[in-house]
Amino acid sequence: MNEQSDVVNLSRYLLDHDNLSDAQRSIAEYLCENPWEGLTQTAAEIGDAVGVSASTVVRFAQSIGFDGLTDLQKLLGRHVRFMLRSKESLERLKFVNEQLGLADAKTGHDIFRSIVGSEIANLERTLHSVSPEQYEQAVAQLVTAESVYVLGLRGSLSLAVHFAVGMTYVRPNVFRLDNSGDDLPDKLVSLTPRDALVAFSYSPYTSTTVKVVRVCKSIGAHTTVITDSPKSPAGKLSDCHLVTYNPVWFSSSTGGTTALINSLVYSTAAKLKDRVGPHVEKARRLLTELESFELNSMTTLIKILGDREIDEQ
Repeated sequence: MNEQSDVVNLSRYLLDHDNLSDAQRSIAEYLCENPWEGLTQTAAEIGDAVGVSASTVVRFAQSIGFDGLTDLQKLLGRHVRFMLRSKESLERLKFVNEQLGLADAKTGHDIFRSIVGSEIANLERTLHSVSPEQYEQAVAQLVTAESVYVLGLRGSLSLAVHFAVGMTYVRPNVFRLDNSGDDLPDKLVSLTPRDALVAFSYSPYTSTTVKVVRVCKSIGAHTTVITDSPKSPAGKLSDCHLVTYNPVWFSSSTGGTTALINSLVYSTAAKLKDRVGPHVEKARRLLTELESFELNSMTTLIKILGDREIDEQ
């Protein structure tokens, strides 16, 4: 099937079946109305949204000709990709508005409330989606690595910059990678097995990010991928992956990911307390002297480090 037919016939693929039970029809209707949610949720999460069991969701996928939920989600993925890349601007705008809950907005403040509500939902979802074991593994590598390389391209660029700047204040040898000037291979020459890579990878995934993760793995460096799905190409290659599910790529909904980034910085600072204190104090003095910069959440960081009160003079 081509991508055009995926969009036009999504409801037919899911709903046009005579033998659907009421529960299965509810699942089909939910997936047609919420393709992005269906693409990123587990069978249990879809079941909770509809009011059925996870096994019912899987059986539904199999009953309409798919091998399982993963196979059905490939269809949803093609549908979502087409809608976001569609040359029909009105069709694309309508789709994005529906995903953000803006279709019924009457005023600018309605949009504000909808966006804030979406961010709150993403924060709550991130709280439950990040594996404690994977999180602790990521922090351990940020603490012990000789150097930390940070990568984020396209929609993930701002996230990578935010993370790299924060980590620079709590540990040495933090380097942000990019592919400007086609010199990315040169920037990876110094990478060793004692280093760590943190890569941000959100759909639509860039092949460059996947290749960098693969190269770092082949060298022996530890790889952490912050991504929107455990099935993302880079995430599957990494030593550990932290999943936020935030649809960064079309709505810039970065609340959950930003909270995760800040927590990683603070967790690393707490582990490196004895070494970080003087470094943070020096950074604060320099920022105060320059007066044109501001280190966000410095008060929180100082509190975590248990450092003394810093004179503002």
